[in-house]
Amino acid sequence: MNRWFTTHRGLAMGILTASSTTGQLVFLPFLAAISEHHGWRPVMFVVAAAIVISLVAMLLPERSADVVLRPVGEKADAPAAPAAAPKNPIKVAFGTLGMASRTRDFWLLFFSFFVCGASTNGYVGTHLIAMSPITA
Repeated sequence: MNRWFTTHRGLAMGILTASSTTGQLVFLPFLAAISEHHGWRPVMFVVAAAIVISLVAMLLPERSADVVLRPVGEKADAPAAPAAAPKNPIKVAFGTLGMASRTRDFWLLFFSFFVCGASTNGYVGTHLIAMSPITA
């Protein structure tokens, strides 16, 4: 997001995050229907096509400057941002985590995701599946 957007980063990140969940809601029932009507082999072709599309997406330009564009929201007369010096990604990740952990918003998000994960893995994965009736 930081490489392609100067403004509206939150909106772009929200759209990308929502698209992953939307993809699951759309494609899993679609793949289940294909499997039910045509067997498992066509599902493998669809999944293989998705993997190929993902590989192509990884080869897309990483920065807007790679395709001679400015990031969204950057003014035409703004000087080009200097290239960042390479840093240790683990050190950057833990430094950012330490900085974020000093804010109230971080802890609100942390506990809401913790409750969601605990309830999904603890209750649904352990109890709901075990208590569901087996159908043939």
